[in-house]
Amino acid sequence: MNDLGIPVREVYRTGDVCKILKISPDLFRWRLTHGHYDGIEVSRDAIGRLFTLDQIRTMIVDANS
Repeated sequence: MNDLGIPVREVYRTGDVCKILKISPDLFRWRLTHGHYDGIEVSRDAIGRLFTLDQIRTMIVDANS
């Protein structure tokens, strides 16, 4: 486990981030498309969006400010 209490991975998916932020996937996608998390470059694979641990930390700070 890492400092956020989630399993250590190279990348995390939308569902993982939503659990950490305690929001629905729909709200999370809305926030992404409306620039709520400025400066976060979202990468994708064939399944969906991918996030690094540093990006998740940035989103936590943005959500709390």
